[in-house]
Amino acid sequence: MVFAAAAVACTVKPVPKEQDINLPGREVQEGETNADPVEPESTSTTSKPAPVPEQEPAPKPQEPAADAGTEAGPSTPTGKWYQANNLECTAFCAEKGLANVPSPEGAKCTSGENIPQSAIGVIDYNNCYPNCNAHLHPNARSYEDECYGDGQKQDGDGSDRTRGCFCQ
Repeated sequence: MVFAAAAVACTVKPVPKEQDINLPGREVQEGETNADPVEPESTSTTSKPAPVPEQEPAPKPQEPAADAGTEAGPSTPTGKWYQANNLECTAFCAEKGLANVPSPEGAKCTSGENIPQSAIGVIDYNNCYPNCNAHLHPNARSYEDECYGDGQKQDGDGSDRTRGCFCQ
């Protein structure tokens, strides 16, 4: 039969002999310091270790519930679209105690030129270009009261005005 033993390392800092500390349940006697050896109170030569109660495994944390209208997944945002005509989205979301984050399509805002599929039916649009169907420039985000994506012409026309913000 082979037995294996595990080694445990620990650091002990000695207390100077001049410093007497009263330990709980025991008075330090005259001429004695807490660095002096203390005999155990029990005189039994055989002792059993106290049984260790079995522990149940810790419960797994629950996933937060997704907002209505969005499906939650490992990489799917759990926020939602808010109507926010001509507003800057970072400030708009912050006023609600939320953060402006990318939608499932990657847009932080929507305008008549940046219409994510997830915003259709939630956000009211006017002045769309080229139409009010889903179409999007990558990485659409707010600039003051306008919403632009990468590579989009920033001409400041009515179709560039922010219509909605994605907040979480």
